[in-house]
Amino acid sequence: QVSVGRQSADISSNISSECQYILSSQKTKTNMKLFSTILVLVCYVSCISAVSETEKIKGVSVKVGKTKFSCTFTLVNDGAAVLLSDSKVACTPNKPTKKKVNNFAVSTDKADYKLSFKINPEQLTSATIELKTVTCDPGFTRVCPSGAAGACPGDM
Repeated sequence: QVSVGRQSADISSNISSECQYILSSQKTKTNMKLFSTILVLVCYVSCISAVSETEKIKGVSVKVGKTKFSCTFTLVNDGAAVLLSDSKVACTPNKPTKKKVNNFAVSTDKADYKLSFKINPEQLTSATIELKTVTCDPGFTRVCPSGAAGACPGDM
């Protein structure tokens, strides 16, 4: 009877060990799946941010009727189009409300934009981009002074 009890205890111990191994194996698989999912999401986000470029244009004077607004544009593009969902416009003063601007031209060192937007509340409704290309004579590189707030003089 003692040997039967020991065999039963040994079998019970073996089953318990097997269950613990299976459970720890399943936890490892779950952790690996979670890690893989997070890694894929991080790669996706970094690829998107690496492809898009943001330009912030401050203090642009916009006249609508008799009212003059000062607007700041944050324009995000992917090299071919403006990403309206990521871009925004902010204007002051807060009154009058419900003003619309169509085909407003804004230019930077990198691109020319045509924007249509609403003021008070501000909403960018459409935008087009035309990227500027800068060419240099063979053997030369375009270099701009750092004291010009990142902007190159017009003759460069």
